Amino acid sequence: MTGTKPPAQGLAIREAKSGDEGRILDWICRLAKFENLSGQVKATSEGIAKDFFSLQLANALFALVDGKPVGFAVWYYNYSTFAGKKGLFLEDIFVDEPFRGQGVATTIFSWLETKAQEEGCTRIEWHVLDWNATAKSFYRSCGGSPKEGWEVYRKELS
Repeated sequence: MTGTKPPAQGLAIREAKSGDEGRILDWICRLAKFENLSGQVKATSEGIAKDFFSLQLANALFALVDGKPVGFAVWYYNYSTFAGKKGLFLEDIFVDEPFRGQGVATTIFSWLETKAQEEGCTRIEWHVLDWNATAKSFYRSCGGSPKEGWEVYRKELS
């Protein structure tokens, strides 16, 4: 995987564990604020505890610089019927503004790529907001590309 810059000094990745529910929720709220979607956050620490650590529906990691969280990612596994293998779906990635451009997201992507390979995944997929040109540029630098011929559809259920 290629990236734009070498990692920040003292950068480490740590998978989330039980007890990190509040920290995960805090990062979800930071991301929602960045995307101007704060009013849409319905997640709770209790729900995160159940879904991430009891049911194992999703996973999270933190990027740490000198032990301080500066970014996070949430992912889960999906399945490709054609390939007959699982894939890794990156639901969210977010890096605090002061640490952007310092290799944090590149390190997260590299870590996830290694994780996906170790788990026998056939691909990594994610969505990007159409207005986020900076993210699109970064994703291309990591070897990502838009899925030609496909559009994302969603039906919200209440």
